[in-house]
Amino acid sequence: MRYLLVLERHESLTGSHEPTVALCQQSGVENHCFDLLQWRYFEPVDGRQRESRQLQACAVRDDKTVFGNNSWTIEASLPFFSYICQHQYARVAGLPEIETYCLVFVLNAAVGVTKQTLRELLARAEEYYCKDGLTVISASGYRLFPHPVLDQQSMFWSDATYVRYFGPLCSARAVHVFGSAWCVVPASLLTKKVAIIAPESVNVALVPEYWLSYVWQQCLHVSIWKVKVEHVAEPIKDKYIATSVPDIKAALEAVYRHHSCLKWPRNVNSPLPTVTPSCVSKCSKLGQNSVWDKGFGGVNMVSDPVELDFEAAAAYGVRVIRIGATGDGKDLDYLVCDDDFVPREEILFENDSERIAQHIGKLQKSLLRAEVAGLKVIITLTTLPGRDFKDEKDHRFWRNPLYQKRLICLWKLLVIGLKDQRHILAGYDIINEPFTPCDATEASPLPSPENNQLDALYRDVIKEIRKHDKNTPVILESTYWSSPEAFPFLEPVDDPHVVYSFHLYHPQVLTCRSKNKNRFQYPGEVPRWAGKWGGDKTFWNKVTLSEFLEPVVKFQDKFGVDSKQILVGEFGISREILGAKEYLSDLVALFGEKGWSWCLFSFRDPEWDSMDYELGDDMANMLHRHSSDLFCAVAKHFH
Repeated sequence: MRYLLVLERHESLTGSHEPTVALCQQSGVENHCFDLLQWRYFEPVDGRQRESRQLQACAVRDDKTVFGNNSWTIEASLPFFSYICQHQYARVAGLPEIETYCLVFVLNAAVGVTKQTLRELLARAEEYYCKDGLTVISASGYRLFPHPVLDQQSMFWSDATYVRYFGPLCSARAVHVFGSAWCVVPASLLTKKVAIIAPESVNVALVPEYWLSYVWQQCLHVSIWKVKVEHVAEPIKDKYIATSVPDIKAALEAVYRHHSCLKWPRNVNSPLPTVTPSCVSKCSKLGQNSVWDKGFGGVNMVSDPVELDFEAAAAYGVRVIRIGATGDGKDLDYLVCDDDFVPREEILFENDSERIAQHIGKLQKSLLRAEVAGLKVIITLTTLPGRDFKDEKDHRFWRNPLYQKRLICLWKLLVIGLKDQRHILAGYDIINEPFTPCDATEASPLPSPENNQLDALYRDVIKEIRKHDKNTPVILESTYWSSPEAFPFLEPVDDPHVVYSFHLYHPQVLTCRSKNKNRFQYPGEVPRWAGKWGGDKTFWNKVTLSEFLEPVVKFQDKFGVDSKQILVGEFGISREILGAKEYLSDLVALFGEKGWSWCLFSFRDPEWDSMDYELGDDMANMLHRHSSDLFCAVAKHFH
């Protein structure tokens, strides 16, 4: 299978013409054949335009077959995708024949090309089925959000109110506009003749990503995904939002008008309707502890959502929300200082205190908004002093007791700072999804010294909280990312207001889109792991799920823990997976049978729509929320 690597470089007319082949030769990937197209483009000067032309053609070979038999260098007046917009890859003498390739990998040389870069590109292309010609992936991209059609089009891209840029380290998500600095495009998309005429008033070559995204999605029904990448040598910068280049700004406005008239993207050019479904009824306001006495079915939400999202949750019947885990896990990061580079411990604690004092007002306002909607709030922390949640190899928190002391102090500061909002709180969830060094290397939870550390830490945190707040429930999660399998290692605490919690996305080969890859459904046979050696398949249905929850039931029986003290803090499944509705329905039924409270993941998460069930099971729908059958399967159980 042949791949074409387009290495794009912006040169000045007086700049160096040294070839970049040597850089690329060092970046090969074993067992894959890349042909190389070096694309140098020059800005026109004094009205002069340089026609695209071949400068040289040479064979590039080495013993490891880093690249294939061919390498070209092209000098042009336009970037690669701008040329595609203008010429639909018209034939130029000596230019490689795109239709002979499977995929085209386009990288900006300024971003950096390494061996790891190409490996990651190949892995992501495989994961997102680029070879089937139905998906474009990129390291960055833009999402457009619902808004009324603007009379002043310049407002749309100038203040970023209705458009958001996502860079390489953001989690994977579908986007409306791809970023061209690091992307993989099925070769067939670059050769198809699309019967669509660009508006005469705009040079679409100035905004090629914006225009091609429209063509691919609207006309060719191709999905565009921004994937998370880590091996980018230089940051990929936002190209469009608040641009100061007059020509690009004018082109953005012209294409925006064109797209608005054609109602692309779908449902962007009008506000979303207020959802008041008939399948549920509004809730009544209840006291702090009564939500646990009666039990509840709630949702995970961001702490500072767009207007009326709290009210929409309440309209569905939600009484309790959990904040701090959504927003790509960064919802409450503004409260946490993860600064290692100071000389003394006391300065670290001073920094923590100053940070809480500076930002506690933002959290207080969020809680007051929730109170107006009639909601109680569970607070959890995902980023910790000494822990980057996205890095499972970050074990500073366990290796240095200083970080654990700082977490205790952090919760003390939060409890004190929220004393006037205590009546709104349903619980302090100390650590969102604890994971230990042992967890990161094992196929299932095992006893480890960190289990004992966590139990001791929980006791110390509770002791400090109870000095300032005697009654608000404290929520303790098991290790192994809060797995029910790890409940045997969780030690109960002698406190009547403690709740024990786990999360459920099992089996992940079923529930996670990137691991499922449209292979498995519910009910059905699913292996434990996604790879080649995934293990024997198990038939997963309601009975199997109930068996998987047995460690929690045994924990209750052993220590006399009431069902009112058990919380399923998160659960969910990617919404497009066949059988998702049945999976959610079976889980909610099981939780009801066992008398456990629960919080669905998630409700209107602006960073991740994979489990935004109001969007239904159509992954092409990223915006239009409604009372879908999928969502109502859970919503009718909110209480």
